[in-house]
Amino acid sequence: MKKQQLLDIFKNNIIYIAVFGSGSLLLILIGIWPHYYKIKEKEKEIYKLEYQIQKQAELKPMFRDMVNSSSENNSSIINAIEQYSNNNNSNKELKDTRVILNKIRHIAFNSGFRIESISPELKSMTKDSNFLPFLVKVKGNLKHLRIFLIQIGKVDFLEHVETISISRGDIQRLYDFSLRLWINCK
Repeated sequence: MKKQQLLDIFKNNIIYIAVFGSGSLLLILIGIWPHYYKIKEKEKEIYKLEYQIQKQAELKPMFRDMVNSSSENNSSIINAIEQYSNNNNSNKELKDTRVILNKIRHIAFNSGFRIESISPELKSMTKDSNFLPFLVKVKGNLKHLRIFLIQIGKVDFLEHVETISISRGDIQRLYDFSLRLWINCK
């Protein structure tokens, strides 16, 4: 009889262990395991954000220096533009392309560019057109381009800038710029 009671107790314990074990396994499979992968994805995102924050903290002094230097240079750029516009308020007729070439050359030189070539594209001009495209090839940095675009925008004969092509030059920190300007020759 004692053996029979022990077997009944053992069977009941095995049933309880199986039910609670399968319930625990089901809880782990349904409730915890999918969230584990979500938590791993969030940890990866947190790691990436921490890395970006660290990189930006390293770049913060450089950015501060760039902002300070640009604010110092803005006043000199604005003064140069005002001086140029005051000096060139002449209302001459622009019938000759040499006058236009000299003005563009003067603006490019004053903006700090090294002039490679400035030439009209006569092939692109039609008989009835009042506009003549000029191809301007210069070397400089982005600061020079900014000054040039501001100054060339002040002249009366510019219709629009069609293209600006920028490529890395052979000299460090200098770019090759190729601009196509449409000039009103009327």
